[in-house]
Amino acid sequence: GEKRVAIVPAIAKRLLKSGIQVFVESSAGNGGGFYDSEYTRMGCQVLGSAQKIYDVADVIVKIREPEMHPVTNMHEIDMLGAGKTMISFVGPRTDNGKALMDRAVRAGINLLAVDAIPRISRAQSLDVLSSQAKIAGYRAVVEAVNEYQRFFNGEVTA
Repeated sequence: GEKRVAIVPAIAKRLLKSGIQVFVESSAGNGGGFYDSEYTRMGCQVLGSAQKIYDVADVIVKIREPEMHPVTNMHEIDMLGAGKTMISFVGPRTDNGKALMDRAVRAGINLLAVDAIPRISRAQSLDVLSSQAKIAGYRAVVEAVNEYQRFFNGEVTA
């Protein structure tokens, strides 16, 4: 399952200070070590189901592209009301991404693709592709070291 969460408690606190209400699905952050109590302490409203979130929120922020929801058996785009916005990975240049955008248009949903944000200096803080590539590269090295099962030369201490 997904271990990342779209909004961590520290960012939620900043959004709340800006006057934005933040709703979080119960247990959404558990895989990343962010628990409901932390969100509640920051001032977020923790709700018991995804459908409740989709009903009350004007903007949904999620990690993975919209898909069939395992509990409701509805497509996540169809869970949103017309005029609402979803921000997530979409893959707008892929066939699946184009189908998602078409579905969003038919449903009257604003679908913002975080993976389509330009990779330029001004937008660097929003560049999800580079950050995920960096994490994947780091993880690959850690996994390789684990498989190697010996010390690496070059580790120097003073």
